[in-house]
Amino acid sequence: MRIPIRAMRVHTTAYKALRATVRNACEMRRMSLVVRANPGVGLTTALELLGARLPDDTGLLYRKVVPVEGSMLRALFAGLISPQLPAAGMTVMLVRVARRLAKDASEEARTGVIFAVDRAHLLHPAGLEEMCSLEEALAEEGLTTFFILAGGSRLADLEREIARGGGHDILGRYWSESHRLRGIQSQEDVAVYLRAFDRPVRSDEPALANVSATESFLPTYFAQGWRYEIAAQAFWRQLAAALPDSGELPFQPVHEVACTVLESCERTQRPPVETDFARAIGNSTLPAVAQRLADGAN
Repeated sequence: MRIPIRAMRVHTTAYKALRATVRNACEMRRMSLVVRANPGVGLTTALELLGARLPDDTGLLYRKVVPVEGSMLRALFAGLISPQLPAAGMTVMLVRVARRLAKDASEEARTGVIFAVDRAHLLHPAGLEEMCSLEEALAEEGLTTFFILAGGSRLADLEREIARGGGHDILGRYWSESHRLRGIQSQEDVAVYLRAFDRPVRSDEPALANVSATESFLPTYFAQGWRYEIAAQAFWRQLAAALPDSGELPFQPVHEVACTVLESCERTQRPPVETDFARAIGNSTLPAVAQRLADGAN
């Protein structure tokens, strides 16, 4: 039995930096954080990973949401209360969502709520006004709020639209702090990423309990002290050749290559060499994805 490495959730250097930034912003009682990322660097995955850690980091509830019809409130209502929206309108929706969140916070002994808004460029300017109303409604319940507004380049379009509509107060309230989630940029990034394969993973399968991905594919070499992290230099040399002008590679195709190489190691029963990475990259989606990123930057 092998660890399902393609489904692994890996804590990259960039994810760790994002987690620290959000944690510090919450401790400083900031209102929000705008998180920008190029396509494919793993923004949605990072938000999911934050949901497993930030409640304990901050003492706050964590609710990830994708806007529905330009509204975060509609999405929250559909996810927390009912997919059928109330006929009475937004005010009733707001009250019911706030009460539900207050109930959840009480049950989990949390002092506030973090809202992670994925694809935040889908918000309408009125959706940001709803955020103000939700913040006020939760304050009446004794809860603090923190908003993560996450998205790509189209966030700038939303920002300009809000500014044209005179929403400078909204921008000052929710757009003042920002963070860029970056992709793979260096050999150090690759080493940190590959290190996750060398650590024991949590598994409900007794045979895989306290076993690392590297060990499950190359048990003999693992017992002799070999670790996937050792291959970081060889992997990075091949990745660097595919690096677009943006200076970063998206995480998902890099992960696919790393998995392909480790799976091939089980067949060859030896650690990978540089040509293994070159072959896997050539047969992967990585060159095409990198080219699309380069074309988009020009």
